[in-house]
Amino acid sequence: MSQVDISIIVTTHSEGRLAHPTLKSVTAAIAECKKVGITTEWLIVVDRPTPDLLNYLEAFPPACNRIETTDFGDPGLARNHAIKLIKGKYVTVLDGDDLWSANWLTAAYAFCENFPKPCVAHCETKIMFERKEFIAHNIDQESPDFHPEGLLEKNYWNPSCFARRETFLEHPYAASDLPNGIGYEDWYWNLEIMKGGKLHKVVPQTMHAIRFKSWKTSQLATSAANECVMMASNFFNLPFQEGRGKQ
Repeated sequence: MSQVDISIIVTTHSEGRLAHPTLKSVTAAIAECKKVGITTEWLIVVDRPTPDLLNYLEAFPPACNRIETTDFGDPGLARNHAIKLIKGKYVTVLDGDDLWSANWLTAAYAFCENFPKPCVAHCETKIMFERKEFIAHNIDQESPDFHPEGLLEKNYWNPSCFARRETFLEHPYAASDLPNGIGYEDWYWNLEIMKGGKLHKVVPQTMHAIRFKSWKTSQLATSAANECVMMASNFFNLPFQEGRGKQ
């Protein structure tokens, strides 16, 4: 299959009309790519969709290359499935009710093309809105402010990211099992990336807006409500961690 520069994967489930600003955000980012000759493809994954989401997509067909319907009931597994269907040199993912800055695709592509080795790129600024409203910043793994032991307590990076397709194939997302208290697939995936020797990097002057819905519980909130723990990771058993805290 003929390769393109960037494959865009948007995962949806029950967003309904909230998918509209998300898809407009993706369209704006693709338009910026066209201006500089970066080729793209766009796949929307509809995983166990609610009727209002299907009604929206039928009434307002998005200008994407493909809509793939799945029955995983799990965002990580839906992403894994989508990775096998696309052909981009790079892949970026976005939840179906979030937003990007229009420069995200072009800036992330330029950053990764110029970085000396494969990495996972993240937006610089995170804007949380609706039920919660605050601004935060993703931390660069090579920043002096980065401390890996902090990953015991919290996930530093949100799921919207940008990396080579091979990175996603080498490190697939793990399945959550929320009823039995196993969750936080993005947190686990971020650790696996580090365990595999790749860096989490920040792309300057880019933004990801994350919707905290007031009417529906998110996967993250459900994990917290169920007092879930993250899938078991060997990250903290790596040789470079030995001796920490003994100095």
